[in-house]
Amino acid sequence: MLREFLFPAPCLHCGDLLKNASTFLCENCAELLPWIDAELRCPRCFLHTCACENLRLSLYRRLAVFSYGGPAEVLINKFKFQGMQQLADLFASCLLVQIEKVGLKWPDLIVPIPHSPWHSFLRGYHPSELVAKSLANKMKIPFAKALKRSFLSIPQRYKTKEQRKFLSYQAYRLRKGIDLTDRNILLIDDLSTTGSTLACCAEALKEAFPLQISACTLAIVD
Repeated sequence: MLREFLFPAPCLHCGDLLKNASTFLCENCAELLPWIDAELRCPRCFLHTCACENLRLSLYRRLAVFSYGGPAEVLINKFKFQGMQQLADLFASCLLVQIEKVGLKWPDLIVPIPHSPWHSFLRGYHPSELVAKSLANKMKIPFAKALKRSFLSIPQRYKTKEQRKFLSYQAYRLRKGIDLTDRNILLIDDLSTTGSTLACCAEALKEAFPLQISACTLAIVD
C-alpha cells in the first residue's frame, strides 16, 4: 500500500495515475473496454456478419471477449510485446466471464495455440500459454500443450489478412502421445482475425479423436 501511495502506477491506456495499481485501467478507460455481447453475434464465428465459411468443420465454435480496439488493444499489446505477464490472470478472468455468459459446455481440457518457437524464445514467455494455464486453474480442469508449431512457419502478425486465410494446417502438429479421445477441448489464443489459426489447430487436434473443439480468444478483429 505504501509503495502504491509513493509510486502510483499509470493507467495503461490514458496514462492517468491509478488509485489501485492492480486494476491496470482507470475507471473511465475500463468503461471503454469493447466487451462483446454474444447475443448480437453469429453463435459460431462470433462476428456481426456471419463468416462461418472461414472456419473449418473441425472447429465447433469461436468465442471472444473483446472487439480489437481501444483499451483492449492496448492491454493485449502490453501483454504480448512489452513483457506485462501479470495481465494473464486478468485476461483469464475475462475469458471465464464470457464462457459462462454464453453457456459454453464446460471443457475437459484447455489447450493453448502454440506460437512461433523463435517468438517464444526471444520474448521469454508464451502469452497464450500463460492465459490458458491461469484459466485452467480457475476452472479447475487440466491444461496441456497438445500442439506444436513448425520452426519454419511465419508469425501471423507479419502476414496480410488474405495470406492468413490460406494458412496451411501443416504449420501445426499434434504432439506425440496425446490422447484426446471423446474429450471436449477449448483452444485459447490472444487474438483472432480470419479464424484460420484456430481452424488449423482444430484440424490437427482432430487426429486424436476429441468429441468437440471450441475456441476462445481475448479479442476478435471484426
